[in-house]
Amino acid sequence: MKKALILGGTRFFGKRLTQNLVVNDWEVTIATRGQTKDPFGDRVKRIQLDRFSRQSMADALGDGTWDVVFDQICFAPDDAIDSCELFKDRIGRYVFTSTGSVYPRDAERPYREEMFDPFNYEIKTGRREAYSYGEGKRLAEAVFFAQAPFPVAAKRIPVVVGPDDYTERLASLVSYVRDGLPFRSPELDLKIGFIHSQEAADFLEWLGNGEMTGPFNAAASGCMQMGELIYLIEDVVGKKAWIYPLAEVDAPLTGSSCMDTTRAKEAGFAFSVLRQWLPMLVQEHSRNHKLKPRMPE
Repeated sequence: MKKALILGGTRFFGKRLTQNLVVNDWEVTIATRGQTKDPFGDRVKRIQLDRFSRQSMADALGDGTWDVVFDQICFAPDDAIDSCELFKDRIGRYVFTSTGSVYPRDAERPYREEMFDPFNYEIKTGRREAYSYGEGKRLAEAVFFAQAPFPVAAKRIPVVVGPDDYTERLASLVSYVRDGLPFRSPELDLKIGFIHSQEAADFLEWLGNGEMTGPFNAAASGCMQMGELIYLIEDVVGKKAWIYPLAEVDAPLTGSSCMDTTRAKEAGFAFSVLRQWLPMLVQEHSRNHKLKPRMPE
């Protein structure tokens, strides 16, 4: 029986990863701050720690050993440095959740792994408050690939969506159109990539079971222009989007993360087709999502 430690395994695709591994007879330990309940009962072990405190990590991990560590909550170089040192000689491999935000925004798209080279990136130190999200992940990758004494694979992902998405980016965009609420226009010709939360979990499990190292893009097949996405939402909810330059809020979903997944496909992972499941997810959001009241600024 393989042993896995999941840093962040109680919500979104981390929770789905935990479920995958439990079903497939892994011995799973989830490590979190202990603030989010999980449904796994005695099927998993639990340790409580502060991921961003080296001392808390050291105390909580004790002398445990694992075949694979899955890390969803590494956001900065010091987080990666802690892992490299604390897990030395104690694990078989490390699977790090990175992001498509590591790529330069002005790079040619779809993004390919070589457009950001973590193996030759200058390493700096610091915690997440010192860096933007993308830069923190770049530096974490650089640390892992330069200093880790164990094999490391990094999953780079675009926008993750699903019925369990706590960020509610896609769900909120659907609700704005459904409820006839105005929002400022996003870049309608910008292509955006998605991955379903279940597929994100499946990809992590695949990396954990394999011997692949280095960065891998992971995304559903087929990018979509923002304008095409809004048209899809309009078609599902039966209303026109109210895109208004003087609206108080920006579109809830913006950005660019269209990614080339050739490397992962050639290694054997079969991705879903975005246009086969996204309309059904939009329908689900339209039925179930309610916008949260805006708090006064």
